[in-house]
Amino acid sequence: IASTDAWANAPTLHGTHVRLEPLRRAHADALRKAVAGWDTSALWFTQVPDAAGIEAYVDQALAMRDAAEALPFLVRDAD
Repeated sequence: IASTDAWANAPTLHGTHVRLEPLRRAHADALRKAVAGWDTSALWFTQVPDAAGIEAYVDQALAMRDAAEALPFLVRDAD
């Protein structure tokens, strides 16, 4: 089993088209803006919370990271 410290210190990954940043609570505002006005329940291929559910989503993702159960990232366009 990997150290949970290693999970909490994941690197930012850079590619040609996207950048993956380890998810942080500070990303919540950007995520809320990204889903504002969308019917996220219509996205059959993934589970995306509505704007009101972002805090709980981030909290759950970070709790799973801290338990070494998931490694959540924020996906951004590459610069």
